[in-house]
Amino acid sequence: MPHSAEPCQHSEVDLFTSFADASPLGLKPWGPDIGYIGVLPAHRGRGYVGDLLIEASRLLVEDGAGEIDAMTDVGNAPMAAAFERCGYTVVDRMLVHV
Repeated sequence: MPHSAEPCQHSEVDLFTSFADASPLGLKPWGPDIGYIGVLPAHRGRGYVGDLLIEASRLLVEDGAGEIDAMTDVGNAPMAAAFERCGYTVVDRMLVHV
């Protein structure tokens, strides 16, 4: 499957800010990550998610990432399996409350 992608641009530290009543609660340093990879329904089940994950990982490493945070919803077993097949390991679980 041929890929065409532009390298990602990352600052050394991206910041995620939380607010309560318009007052900042804090900042979380955020580095290179893979949080959303989507394969259109008509193309699912053919291994494309692995190709996309490997390409995204390659671009991040090429851009200088020494470590990549990868995340998916706990119930998204296909994506969790793709991370595992591509060599990612679970090191933490995070609860996001919106």
